[in-house]
Amino acid sequence: MPRTARQRSSSGIYHVMMRSISDIKLFRNVIDKEVFLKFLKKYKESFLFNIYSYCIMDTHVHLVINSNGADVSKFMHNINQCYAQYYNKKYNRTGHVFGDRFKSTVATSDISVLSMTAYVHNNPKDIKGYRNCVENYNYSSFNIYLGRCTDKYNLIDRNFILSYFHSDPILAAKHYYSFVKSRQSCDFTDLEITNPALLSSNKAASERTYTKPIIRNIHPKKIIEFISKYTNFDKSIINIKYRSASSEFRSLCAFFMRLFCNYNSDKIQKALGNNISLSSIPLLCNKGYSLIKDNISYHNIIDDFVNSSSYEAI
Repeated sequence: MPRTARQRSSSGIYHVMMRSISDIKLFRNVIDKEVFLKFLKKYKESFLFNIYSYCIMDTHVHLVINSNGADVSKFMHNINQCYAQYYNKKYNRTGHVFGDRFKSTVATSDISVLSMTAYVHNNPKDIKGYRNCVENYNYSSFNIYLGRCTDKYNLIDRNFILSYFHSDPILAAKHYYSFVKSRQSCDFTDLEITNPALLSSNKAASERTYTKPIIRNIHPKKIIEFISKYTNFDKSIINIKYRSASSEFRSLCAFFMRLFCNYNSDKIQKALGNNISLSSIPLLCNKGYSLIKDNISYHNIIDDFVNSSSYEAI
């Protein structure tokens, strides 16, 4: 029986939940949770989506994300696949780690966005010792909102949510804390606000302006032309094997095509040339990510591309 098509969000904002198969703990210790956060960071930077909240429990994960124009299924598949490979290797097992494909619910209004983040931050309430103090749970972004810990992986866009509550960041955090506490018994589908005075009076929900999503249908030829000029690589070397320069050039192109063309491995292979194996495409994308992250020459390449004449839809 075919799967139901995943509902798309016009706002780009989703509540996402992943759960383990029934017989295992998805996270057996804090090291597992840290590893998952590192994968989340990697693919947040690789696909440029935004995270508004997270909560990592022993058997499941909750996220509220803004896809920023990216395909949610693609980057969630990458995150889950990487974690499953890590988990199976570490615990000497085979087979599925996640119970099913991730579940996603679209945000239909500003109130639903706020309700989703509150629901995520209230998730530890059923754990013994956290009923009335969910802010003490370490693997939740609630502490980041409250300024009680640093966002060491630079995951959370807290300003987007806090701006609903007050222009002053300290008062905004205080109001958001009260808002989360007021919704401890609420599901995220419950959109009734019991204390509307907590919300900022100068930013009504109906007037909320969302960030324009990243263009994801750029022609691959523009990617190749831009990177050729940016790196001073002759684009004719793209199909030459066993040369470090051509490998670097291909890796940057593959990474950009996944990011800005919304291409899968098959389309990236065809755009780069069929003499490149399909199995090598994920490796090229990973190398491209590492080059941009670790090589100072490429630290600004994404911003420079977005501000260039090449950054336009087909």
